[in-house]
Formats: sequence, C-alpha cells, structure tokens
Amino acid sequence: MEQARPHKPESCEEETEVPHLGPLELAIILVIVIMIFGVGKLPEVGSAMGKAIRGFRQASAGVEEEIKREAKEELPKGSA
Repeated sequence: MEQARPHKPESCEEETEVPHLGPLELAIILVIVIMIFGVGKLPEVGSAMGKAIRGFRQASAGVEEEIKREAKEELPKGSA
C-alpha cells in the first residue's frame, strides 16, 4: 500500500517566505557593518550602496519599458 504524499503547492510563492527583519536583527547587522568597515567608512559605503540601488532601479525600469514596447509592437502583428 502506498503512503499518501504531502500536498505540493502549485506556485513557488507558497513555498518561500521572506524572513522578517526586526529591530534586533537590524541592530546586529549594523554592528557587524561598523566592525567591518569602521565608522569613518560608513558614509562612503552608504553612498556606494545608494548608487548601486539607483542604478539597479534604472536598469530594471529600462528593461520593463523595453518589454512593454516590444509587446505593443508584437500585438498588431499577431492579431492580423
């Protein structure tokens, strides 16, 4: 006799959860960052991270715009 297998979710969204970072976890991360980079380097590190995040957002917005533009161009071709 076969044993019943556990239900497998249809989408990956049900399988993964984003961990919650509370104030204690954020404080621990901040202490580790200060220990690694030192207090004097924090403005430089923050600036570099801000530039990297800004660049990532701009790149993802560009890709999104290109996908939308291509989808609009393909729509009339496919429906004719």
